[in-house]
Amino acid sequence: MNFYVNEIIQDNSSEKQYRIVWVDSGNLILYLIELNNKNAFPEKKPISKLEELIVLDQWRKIKEDKYIKNYSSEYEIKHYSVRDSICLK
Repeated sequence: MNFYVNEIIQDNSSEKQYRIVWVDSGNLILYLIELNNKNAFPEKKPISKLEELIVLDQWRKIKEDKYIKNYSSEYEIKHYSVRDSICLK
């Protein structure tokens, strides 16, 4: 099982969600930080333990990230127009 930076995982018993902020190159440990807690501090977790918790359905990966804002296509079109008008002069 792979874990990636910025991935969100959830503790099913407490409903707390965490964002992965760092994964070591050997895939042995990772650091995660609790979301929705302004006093949260990064926590170190062994990847093997997290894999076990997910297999046992005590934790789960969250597919959709509600914390990322998607900008409208109007916003993008406006900026492409400005970029093109500057570059084509």
